Amino acid sequence: MKYSVWWNDKQALWKHIDTFFNIDSQQKFRLTRKLTMTHIHPHRLSRMKVKYAAQVFNSSVAAGISVHCQHKSLPTEAMGTAELCIKINNLFDALNSSNLSPKQLLRAV
Repeated sequence: MKYSVWWNDKQALWKHIDTFFNIDSQQKFRLTRKLTMTHIHPHRLSRMKVKYAAQVFNSSVAAGISVHCQHKSLPTEAMGTAELCIKINNLFDALNSSNLSPKQLLRAV
């Protein structure tokens, strides 16, 4: 996310994800162990991999940002970024489904 995203008077910034990654990577028990520096600062070819975007805009990243907002290590404005992560995660789930599932967002379109 090179630019900020606005919706419903909320703002999502890549800076929030970058700050969350820096805080989380220093913890003994990480909230998002799959995230690496390649996810946060991708190189030429890794920019085109959808799996990196799916792992960054994930519900676990949103939950981690939410936890850090509650503990005041991230500003409360980062909740807009967490909500965008949830929305993109749900969109990935809806578009990536191929069978019928009891979960609403995992059903085939």
